[in-house]
Amino acid sequence: MAKMKKESEKNSLKQWRVGAYLRLSKEDETAGTSVSIDHQNAIILDFIENDPLQFTLVDTYVDDGISGVTAERRPEFQRLIDDVKAGLINCVITKDTSRFTRSVTDAEYYVNTLFPSHDVRFIALGSPRIDSFEDPESVEGMQFHFENYFNEYFVKMTSKKIRKVFEMKTKKGEFIGSYAPYGYAKDPSNKHKLVVDEEAAEIVRKMFDMFVYDKLSIRGLALRLNDMGVLPPREYKASKGITPNGREAKIPSWHFNSVRVILSGEKYCGHMVQGKTKNISYKVKKPKQQDPKNWIVVKNTHEPIISEDLFQKTQVLLKRPSRVSRNGEKSLYASFAYCKCCDHILSRNTVRKSGKYFYRCGFHETTKKCRPLNIMEHVLDEHILFAVKSQIVLIAEMDKLKQKILASGNFTDDSKILQRNLRHLEKERDKLEARSHRLYDDYADGTIDKDLYISRSASLKQELETAKDRIAKIQIEIRQFKKVQTTTDSYADRFKKYETVSEVTRELLVDLVDKILVDKEDNPNGNRLKQRKYVKVIFKFADEHKALP
Repeated sequence: MAKMKKESEKNSLKQWRVGAYLRLSKEDETAGTSVSIDHQNAIILDFIENDPLQFTLVDTYVDDGISGVTAERRPEFQRLIDDVKAGLINCVITKDTSRFTRSVTDAEYYVNTLFPSHDVRFIALGSPRIDSFEDPESVEGMQFHFENYFNEYFVKMTSKKIRKVFEMKTKKGEFIGSYAPYGYAKDPSNKHKLVVDEEAAEIVRKMFDMFVYDKLSIRGLALRLNDMGVLPPREYKASKGITPNGREAKIPSWHFNSVRVILSGEKYCGHMVQGKTKNISYKVKKPKQQDPKNWIVVKNTHEPIISEDLFQKTQVLLKRPSRVSRNGEKSLYASFAYCKCCDHILSRNTVRKSGKYFYRCGFHETTKKCRPLNIMEHVLDEHILFAVKSQIVLIAEMDKLKQKILASGNFTDDSKILQRNLRHLEKERDKLEARSHRLYDDYADGTIDKDLYISRSASLKQELETAKDRIAKIQIEIRQFKKVQTTTDSYADRFKKYETVSEVTRELLVDLVDKILVDKEDNPNGNRLKQRKYVKVIFKFADEHKALP
């Protein structure tokens, strides 16, 4: 008894230099004021003030808005541990174990390994109270282990519920990001809806136009934006009072990656694209990139900034290789002119004496695996202009043929026959399916035996498959008829827009041309200077042409 009293007196004389740890995260928001930072601080201060001779508050460590799952992501927690190791504090007090950590592994390591090795006392003012100095059993018994398990389980279940809610919102086309993408802002009346930020949207429009029509590369576009003094996305948001997470750039400037992200963004067509990354576990905060086929895309959820047509042209050019000058500008035929022999893109060069441009196969220049090829730019221009004008003539003829087909009585009669045959076959299919169901019912109630059921079932199945095949073929024919009927004149108008064109422009190439293949025809006289060039222009809109017989 005397020994216990002496030990108690010894304990009461020890001075404890306290580090108070407070934490609040999003998963705790539903708990209200009971876990707020101010509430936690008040409880700890009240405990210390009740015994000022024994406890002295050295510092308060606050992680506000940070999950307690991992210790590494909590800066104030790390500062607390550093001060423990440095001997600045020898007592850690927290409101309860869940404020200290929600990880079973971390709780066991810090409370039962690290703190004892530095002679540090741990107190959690929950119920029941945890005190590693006055009651060592409280951190070693089942109660402490159970609390830690429950703390981690709470995060796991909360995280699971949040992910389900987010998944539901994304499938409905609701925006769930913390910050709206550049060019948009969150609707003040609905944070899950995007509205156009006209100031930034104007820059987005210019970026797409300059990339597609002004012969600028991604790097050239970044340089142009910097020269124009346009604030990059992060700095622009900061100027609007929005402060995204991340490291601030020493010299704010557009980077080619920022440009590529914007040019690749289908969201600028008015479609919500989310689910590009996914958290694989509530413990692992680094999200995993998802395959594009698993992205969640909901069409027409907000106002578009650019047209679908311009976006698709941009995607085609982004995927194509091109030669770029030092200032980031592309040549006129960049991403369009290819060597027919090796399918490598042609690079533009300058004739020293005249200053005129010509294109050559760089693959031959570097590897000698392709035969020499070069073509003057003005020769390419002549071929393109001739091909465009020829195509316009062809389209005019096709348009006349289309009108003649649509006006013919045979077209209408054939279409009606197909529709009538389709209805007949669909009725036949329905009857066969009904017979199949009745046959199974007869087998199930014992009217027919198993062998007879198998025999008749196989025969019905064959008839049903035949009917379905015939229905599918007729549906294809009907779609073809409708395609001829509904083929619009938009592609024809595209060509007719250039009916009086006298020079090749970037806009003409982007609008009409898919690819240009260049080769040279062998000259029997062996004169390289007089070798004729082979130029094949592959136009877009092949499907529209095929729709007409």
